[in-house]
Amino acid sequence: MALPPLEQSGRSQGRVVLVLLMLASAVVFLLNTRHGIGILPDSVAYMHIGSASHFAPGYTWLLQAFEPLNHDIVGNAKYVGLVLVIINTWLFWRLLYRFCGSTPLAVAGTALIAFSPVYITMHRVAMSEPLLLFGIAASALLFVHGLERRRPVWFVPAGVLMGLAILTRFAAAPMLAALCGVRLALRDVPLRSRLVQCALLAGPAVVVCAIWLMANHLSASASTGRELSFNGNPSLALWNSGLQSLSIMLLPAPIPSAVRVPFFLLNLAATLWLGAAYARRWLGDADGLQRSGWAALPIVFGLFALFYALFLVASVLIQASLPLNGRILLPLYVALVLVAVMAASALSRAGVLPRHLRTGLLILGAIILVSHAVRTAATTREAFQSGVGYADIAWSRSPVLREVERLPTDARLYSNAPDVISFRLNRPAEYLPRKVNHLTLKEDPRNPFSAQMRRLRDDLESGRAYVVVIDRVDWRFYIVPEAELLRDVPLQRIANVSDGRVYQFASASRAEAR
Repeated sequence: MALPPLEQSGRSQGRVVLVLLMLASAVVFLLNTRHGIGILPDSVAYMHIGSASHFAPGYTWLLQAFEPLNHDIVGNAKYVGLVLVIINTWLFWRLLYRFCGSTPLAVAGTALIAFSPVYITMHRVAMSEPLLLFGIAASALLFVHGLERRRPVWFVPAGVLMGLAILTRFAAAPMLAALCGVRLALRDVPLRSRLVQCALLAGPAVVVCAIWLMANHLSASASTGRELSFNGNPSLALWNSGLQSLSIMLLPAPIPSAVRVPFFLLNLAATLWLGAAYARRWLGDADGLQRSGWAALPIVFGLFALFYALFLVASVLIQASLPLNGRILLPLYVALVLVAVMAASALSRAGVLPRHLRTGLLILGAIILVSHAVRTAATTREAFQSGVGYADIAWSRSPVLREVERLPTDARLYSNAPDVISFRLNRPAEYLPRKVNHLTLKEDPRNPFSAQMRRLRDDLESGRAYVVVIDRVDWRFYIVPEAELLRDVPLQRIANVSDGRVYQFASASRAEAR
């Protein structure tokens, strides 16, 4: 059951296939970003456009690193996205090909990840997920190199990379726990040496995160941006939405849930069985598995999947209204694919995977790959035609944004969508008063709703402030509703167009007339 040697002919074939996979990934990315990198609300925060900001700074730092060369941060995001989609394809291929020693299996596993609709969607937008996946995969690669070569010094850069990944998305922390867990479970050296090597892994990551936390607290009186208390509102509907999101990652949403969910559960059960069967052999050092660092990969990603799932449960309990959508679940999907493909390959080589099970796994994989191909083609065609998110060409024709352009350049703008205004018009804008903090569903004691309303009214009374309501942005439940604002503040509508309205303060006489 030892890892198969890579013959020279196989390596040459593998290089050709790898180049084709990276080229295909780049082409799909460029087709999806024909109108520019996709921009979501969090993208604007990562770019610090307008008043928006984001607490996890890793992706922001990466974009800002290119500003001395090119001041167009949106253009930089597209270049970074192209590089990341190519590198991530290489990383997943490298992990799979080196473990499996089989070009077809490495191609299938890489395609299951790199051409997944959710994976494509997150790479075509200016978001932190591609950088998070890079950090997870690259740290795993450095870790197994250290194990394979018996060179614990490799754990230091792996730890630094883990620290930076955590600062990209706090959800990277489970990977650090997984790496330390594998190092402790691998009984090739005494326990004391294993603990020292865990310190080589965790120490740099902790130092990197601690330095940022202290600096952020001193400069902005903030640390993680999350209140460490149980503000979550988990419900059966929330968990069901997560289950539906997972099933949609495998099959299209139009397929009835009664088909999608059992199909997902069947794949999950197969993956868990494969992972558990491999883990038993690895822990028992069957065929000398623990002598190979690469053989630890399925254990690494299996533990990461477990710890990530627990991290999601904790996050749901801590953060209110956390959506269990494809973006949040993507790292879990990637880890499960890696476990399934690697464990199936190893068990097949060991002769413990019956032929009928191998056939069943091939059928399941083929169904998922066909589903990925059809949906990726459809979403790519849509993005190619119109763009993604705030980069959608429809925003360039927005009547309400045209009205905002006519307002005085020194006007102060309040809106339910200040990120749209800042990104599309390059004008500063602020949120309308927020009734609650959307992360806690509680009123912010440092900035209560009543104080926000007073500031808004004062600015409006000065005659240099306007309220802009954009109808297409309808998900911000925590912002004061338009009807309530009109009831409490005397406003005069100066523009009423198909996709929004613009208001200014009404004089006393006009207010009485209303």
